Amino acid sequence: MRSSRIPLLLGTLLLLAPGLRGDAGRRPEWIAHPKSDDSLCLYRVGTAAGQPDPATARQKAFAAARAVIADELLARAGVPEAQRQAWEGRLDLRNIDPAPGAIHLEEASDGTVTAWVQVSFPLADKAAVLARIGQETRIVAGIVDARLAARRNLQQGDYQSARTNLESALARGAATPAAAVEREETLLLLGDVCAAQKDFPAARQAYDELDRPEAAETWRRQAAARLQKLPKPPRTWPLRGRWGGRSVAVLCARREAGAALRPFPALSGLLRRELGEARLDTLELQLPPADITAWIDERRPEATGLAARQAAAQIVVAAVLTTDPSRRGKTETVMGLELPVADSQMAFAVLDVSRGSVLYDGTFREMAGEQSDQRLSERVAGILIDKYLVPRCPAIDTLPPDPAP
Repeated sequence: MRSSRIPLLLGTLLLLAPGLRGDAGRRPEWIAHPKSDDSLCLYRVGTAAGQPDPATARQKAFAAARAVIADELLARAGVPEAQRQAWEGRLDLRNIDPAPGAIHLEEASDGTVTAWVQVSFPLADKAAVLARIGQETRIVAGIVDARLAARRNLQQGDYQSARTNLESALARGAATPAAAVEREETLLLLGDVCAAQKDFPAARQAYDELDRPEAAETWRRQAAARLQKLPKPPRTWPLRGRWGGRSVAVLCARREAGAALRPFPALSGLLRRELGEARLDTLELQLPPADITAWIDERRPEATGLAARQAAAQIVVAAVLTTDPSRRGKTETVMGLELPVADSQMAFAVLDVSRGSVLYDGTFREMAGEQSDQRLSERVAGILIDKYLVPRCPAIDTLPPDPAP
């Protein structure tokens, strides 16, 4: 390509055309002397040499110009050089554009292509990026300071203050990508503090957040080793990870065949306790019998979902026990043996409130007989948790996305 002062559209078309050959003796002035920043934009040049074709050369030259701007902004914000690579992909530089006519290509004798691209970036965007870097840098510094304070607390034997400092630091950095590495070290220390306090579920929760592929290997490995040393977790613990720690509403009822539904507080209280041991926030959901029937019997969970959203719950676990008194005390012959007849059926369902869809549901038979509510609750809760929810209920994030309207 012999001229660089051409409209951007024509420059792009020429760039993609085969066989372009530039003249090194006629390189445009902006390659050696980029345009000076003005009141609206800053201007920088990127280059890419030895590329296989014009399109690749142009793309890589543009990426190089973007990297020049990113590094300059990070340096201006005081980010240490060792930390800049982790920052670059998170900067909002989408308004970087090739300057009109500022694309130059040269083809070497071996057929490879070198490209130069001059780009512009609005000064208003520059100010916004610097402000964001400054804000996140202060958050990261706050996390580091809180962790140092927690270590001082530990040296003094003050575990509760150490825990408070660490939890505060994690809350501040929860939505800050730049704080990811600092959060990981802080989570490990928080897990250690909770374990020292004998709060093993809280320790497990902290270590679990590190026991994932995207965590840095050094922290992931240490967390995995610590998890092995903790006491056995509550039986509902797997549901915490599968449901993403979301808040859970529990809805339990029972009825005699043909009779109206009535609350089943013994069962709802037991399920809330079991889920609470997995550090899931729970509440008891109260619904009119007609709305419960619409979901459990007719598979229409809309009213339940609305009530759950109003209660700020993201998951609903419902269990309805139906007993047929006419079968109570009856027996049946099975393979020559006289066995009691199941007189009850438990219908259960798990609702993902955000999607308004049933995550998992099913039924199982049980023998209520003359058992007290408490004893019956303990039995059916154990079956529901051990045979259905824990081994079979899927994770929310493995479901396919909702279909487009």
